[in-house]
Amino acid sequence: MATYQYGPHEKFLTQITSGDTVKLEFCLFDSTTPTTPETSVAFGSATVTYCKPGEAAFSAFPTFDTNNWAELGNGWYQLVIRGSDANELALLDTIGPIKFNVAVSGAVCPPISRTIVAATGSPALAAVRAILALPAAAPDAATGLPVSDAGGLDLDTLLARLDATVGSRGTADPGDQMDLVNAPNGTAITAIQANLATSANQTTILNRLGGWAGTGVNTVLGAFKAALSKAATIPTDIGGTFDPATDSTEAIRDTAPLGTAMRGTDDAALASAWTGTRAGYLDNLNVGGNVASSAEVTAIQNNTRAVRVVPPVLERPDAGSTAYRIELLLYDETGGMEAPDAAPTISVVNQAGTSRDVSLDATTMTLVSTGRYRSTYTVASDHAIEELVVAFSVIEGGATRIFANPSYVVDTTAVDFTAADRTKLELLATDYTTARAAKIDNLDVAVSSRGTSTYAGGAVASVTAGVTLADGAITAAKFAAGAIDAAALAADAGVEIGNAVVAINLLTGAVDYHAVAHNTATVGALLSAVRMIVAGTMTAPSATSKAFAEPDGTAGVTQVHAADYTTRNALTRT
Repeated sequence: MATYQYGPHEKFLTQITSGDTVKLEFCLFDSTTPTTPETSVAFGSATVTYCKPGEAAFSAFPTFDTNNWAELGNGWYQLVIRGSDANELALLDTIGPIKFNVAVSGAVCPPISRTIVAATGSPALAAVRAILALPAAAPDAATGLPVSDAGGLDLDTLLARLDATVGSRGTADPGDQMDLVNAPNGTAITAIQANLATSANQTTILNRLGGWAGTGVNTVLGAFKAALSKAATIPTDIGGTFDPATDSTEAIRDTAPLGTAMRGTDDAALASAWTGTRAGYLDNLNVGGNVASSAEVTAIQNNTRAVRVVPPVLERPDAGSTAYRIELLLYDETGGMEAPDAAPTISVVNQAGTSRDVSLDATTMTLVSTGRYRSTYTVASDHAIEELVVAFSVIEGGATRIFANPSYVVDTTAVDFTAADRTKLELLATDYTTARAAKIDNLDVAVSSRGTSTYAGGAVASVTAGVTLADGAITAAKFAAGAIDAAALAADAGVEIGNAVVAINLLTGAVDYHAVAHNTATVGALLSAVRMIVAGTMTAPSATSKAFAEPDGTAGVTQVHAADYTTRNALTRT
């Protein structure tokens, strides 16, 4: 009786006899989180069906009970087929592909598919036979190996006939046929050896063995020694860079980490290099072929047999609504399009779990072509700005699989900023200087509301008619020395000042002479006269002219014409 154990990636299943047992290993994963192993599943929670070669439908596993189910741990299980049960043995009575389906609520199981081969037709057995040059036929059958029984070739009988030594056999005459049953005598053997020992035959044999010198280390034995022993001398006939000290089997054994670390006295070195954690990593190598890098694995979707096309960003329009296409594509194990048991369903919720299915055209996706389904999601102008989770439910082989993709509803994302716009901004930055910006602070009120009687020194070009200065408007405190300069006055400023200054408007102290400059004869004469009148130092002029002195006794105005004085007789001290 034999027990045959098959991993999930083995392709062949050898037929068994009534005394044998077959154990098929597989994994169960959580249907919600496909990367999480499903553990503690009892046989009563599983439904197993099979489809034999040539059959068009699945059938229930015969007499399925605890003898047919075993949990290994970490989501691994065994489906047991007993040869002692006739119904179970019959599962493997037909050569060809057989499929098993394991259905467990809340879990998914990868499909189990094998090819049933005859006990003599196993690819592994065929490979062994090829290496050993063994015939494919059964022993003692035609073209098969001879056995010691009563078959067509009885080795026991042949051995009984070899009851005498070769030397006791009679000699053969030249031309006699050789008796293959009765061994030839010594003379015949000598003759055979002589023929084989010819120069030509020897040359042929040596050519087939290789050009060995046949002396010292240059023999087949010397080559074996060099290949095995690090202390052997390398045969010159080997050539190349082979060195027994480093390249022999013994040298490799003694080289770390596979050398000294593996010998009995060096088990501590082995333990330090071969830790339990590193050994556990081998459990991850449960697939055939090259192992993908972390980046490659990360780039792959959770299930490459289902591809979802969901816009990552859904732009909310300013008005109206926009319909966005969502698609689901399903593939079989070979990459071909595959139809599920029924049309997939789709649902949408926001980050709070609130349903947004009302924005879908339908919760059952529309069939476009085999394995391709489509839905639309409409975003109106009043749609909330929020995260969306789009979930797909697919039933295949009786098992339900859930796939999900995130998306986000955002406001308008399209912005066109041209080179012309950049040029305009650069011109604005050039024209709008810091100095110009500071001047805007002066516009604290409307320009039209500015009064016409407020004047800055040297900035007044004209005065509105009828506007007069209030009493005390001009004082020493308000006019610094040199505040009124001849260069800042118009050519007719003297006349205009004379006309504008009326005695009644000049009170004592209204004009402080210390604050008024007199840089020109005309303006100076007029202002000096005003100062003198106010100070009481002005004397009556003569009929034609009169010279005035400054209050401090220095020479003042050269002269004031009598006519001007008469005209300005209103300039009296008040």
